[in-house]
Amino acid sequence: MTTAAPRAYSNFDDSSENARRPHTSLVVACYRVEQYLPEFLASLDEQAVDHGGYELIFVIDGCPERSEDVVRSWSVVTDFAVRIIVQENGGVASARNTGLDHARGTWVSSPDPDDRLSRHYLASIEAARAAHPDARMFVGRIRLLDPAGASVRHPLDGKYRSDGVRLVDLEDDPEDIHTLGGVVFFDRRRITELGLRMHEGLPTASDADFIMRYLLATGAQYVLVPGAEYFYQRRADDSSIVKTQERNIERFRIVFGVTHRALLEAAGPDCPRWLANTLLYFTSYLFRRNLQRDSPVYDTDRTVLREIAAALRANLGRIGAAHIERFSLVAIPTEIRMAWLAAALEGERPLGDHRMRTPVQLLFASRSTLRVALYAPSGDSTSTYDVHGGELIDCKVRGVEFLGEYWVDQHVLLVRSHRPDEVRVSAFSDAGLMFAGEPVGEEEIRQRLDLVPAGGGVTRQHQPSPVSPVRHAGRRLQRLLRRTSYSVPLRVSRLLGSGVRLDGVCVVDLRGPCDEARVREIAHRIRASATAPTWSVGEPVRHPLRRLHGLVRHRVGRGSREHFVLMKHADAYVSDRLEVVTRVPFPDDLLEANWRSVYVAETIEDRDYRVLNPARIDHVVVASVGAQRLLIAHGGDYRFARSEVSALTAPGSSPGES
Repeated sequence: MTTAAPRAYSNFDDSSENARRPHTSLVVACYRVEQYLPEFLASLDEQAVDHGGYELIFVIDGCPERSEDVVRSWSVVTDFAVRIIVQENGGVASARNTGLDHARGTWVSSPDPDDRLSRHYLASIEAARAAHPDARMFVGRIRLLDPAGASVRHPLDGKYRSDGVRLVDLEDDPEDIHTLGGVVFFDRRRITELGLRMHEGLPTASDADFIMRYLLATGAQYVLVPGAEYFYQRRADDSSIVKTQERNIERFRIVFGVTHRALLEAAGPDCPRWLANTLLYFTSYLFRRNLQRDSPVYDTDRTVLREIAAALRANLGRIGAAHIERFSLVAIPTEIRMAWLAAALEGERPLGDHRMRTPVQLLFASRSTLRVALYAPSGDSTSTYDVHGGELIDCKVRGVEFLGEYWVDQHVLLVRSHRPDEVRVSAFSDAGLMFAGEPVGEEEIRQRLDLVPAGGGVTRQHQPSPVSPVRHAGRRLQRLLRRTSYSVPLRVSRLLGSGVRLDGVCVVDLRGPCDEARVREIAHRIRASATAPTWSVGEPVRHPLRRLHGLVRHRVGRGSREHFVLMKHADAYVSDRLEVVTRVPFPDDLLEANWRSVYVAETIEDRDYRVLNPARIDHVVVASVGAQRLLIAHGGDYRFARSEVSALTAPGSSPGES
């Protein structure tokens, strides 16, 4: 099938257009943007600069709607020089390459037509170019907006730490990377000399790839212009290219196997830290997405996943362990960082080499039990664990899975200690890797690695509004009354001695009517005290007589004062709803969790480890021995040790044995 040649026309005749000498070309790729174009075009008309110094090249990339008509109508009334090029659909990279072929300005940029520019956007860039005549790249400021128009934070906003124009040398400031092409102005002559083109095989992030190749070729420097504000508008219907490509995992074959590999080869044997940061930033997208139970990774062909994983392992080896340990642009779970480190050191770790440094990670603590994690390369069986300041009561090795294969082993230790601050853990594995230290949480791990705490994603910028003294006093009074309404019943129970009888109570909050035999068996399986009562929690009861009847039958309404008193004395909180068992049922300023969280899993489904492993669960009760074996399997997907899982139907076992 033949491809039709692009057709082009402009709002100036040839002689007038040839007489113009634009200093800047704006290449605008258009596809399904008809409804957004009017606001974008209006923001162009409002630019406080001499419009005669610009040419606007609109590439209509096989649009199935009226984008061309909107641009053509506007070109008649604007004083900008406008060229319109209509081509068959080839993707955003193809459209931008077409625009580059026709650009005549010394500088070229590619804003997106579903965004808009602040009034002084172009003027700020012009002023910065005048102040830095030798610079080869200029970058404006992205202002990320949600569909309602509210400002939200972008993970890479850290580079805008001041409002002044500054020269960024990425060798000195490797965390000030930039990946969004819409606000970048390139030296077109250097693009031509270097023969650079947008990679048309990338459905998204072709601009980021272009930026990295440009910086590698021209020197890792750019001028940051915070005053040039560019408003990046998220679409309410998630119809942008970025959103529509989120489930397309196959595209990472090109990202990791072609473009990232080419960048690492161009960088040479020593990958610069700024490039490592950029590549790991994009890698973190896939890995954090893979943490979701419904991740599109699991809908991808296994052969494709193996190809992606192989390319990634090779890239991580070239990036190097030192850059991976220091990566701090976004917060990533420790298990992701350790998976990367294991891949980077794969095949380079002789016996006795201690290069894979692992933290002693505190997963969570409840009552007098700590759950801590150590990491080792997959298949390394740790021979000894040494716990100081506590008692090792159980342990488990699980495989950390990404892209359908194991990258590293997580060694989970259950440590009993009444002085958790004094606990120290060390281990020695067959591979000669030593782990030692006190348990620390995710935030402290980042701080100890000299990492900048980050949100791990986009968070809304929030400026607290001032609160009047009257409203502030009113809120304090409300909190006091609420605390009193719960504390009075608690004190009454202590005065009457009922609190003593409730010590060690097992509180059960199950869906639907509670079968008393089932409740008793669950209580036995989790080794609840034989003398402590078991209480059930259900829908709130308003009628006094029904409430009294419920108390006699050891049942209370959810959220009631009686429920609160029970939780103050509870040894265990049991529910078959994960969202219930993992949260404190009353506000934190009223109640601190001091019980064991027990989750009753009716069934264990594919990839449940994605939601169960990070949850603060002390014990899991399952319906069958088969499910129990799945959860406690050594080297499997779940973090649970044998002592943390019970089966309700264990044949031939007494209540405390399964």
